[in-house]
Amino acid sequence: MNRWYLIYSHFNQEYKVVYNLRKQRFECLLFKISSDKNSKKNTSLLFPRYIFTSFDINKDNWQKIFYTRGVKNLISSNTIPVPIPNKLITNLKLLQNNSETINPFDIFSLYKGRKLKIINGPFKGKECSFLKMNLEDRVSVLLNFLGKILTISIPNEFLDIAA
Repeated sequence: MNRWYLIYSHFNQEYKVVYNLRKQRFECLLFKISSDKNSKKNTSLLFPRYIFTSFDINKDNWQKIFYTRGVKNLISSNTIPVPIPNKLITNLKLLQNNSETINPFDIFSLYKGRKLKIINGPFKGKECSFLKMNLEDRVSVLLNFLGKILTISIPNEFLDIAA
């Protein structure tokens, strides 16, 4: 039975590892998030340097993963790979949208009044409070601007969770 396992790669080698493992017929997953910084859409990895891979520990020749270019290690205990719960992979896949990226706001629990920070756009650097989700990629927030409380709709990628 196939289970999911975790590979730790060398720095910036995740895509090379996925390419090389798929050539060896291993199923691999990378989870990406999209962000919008400096008016550019960027895609980054949710788990940098980590690749999820699926194989049957009893049937597949999984030892060759150690010798695959770009792989630093396979997360294991006493040389036996440690399986990842299938529920985790299923839940992460459910968070992916059509472009196989994850919206960061689907990960963090948002509630009315949650403090957010605007990281791009005309209100960059301002703090606001979460009000509600609008369309697929927009959020309504309350912003205190020049002594008035404004309700504005802003793209998800312009927001971050306030510290």
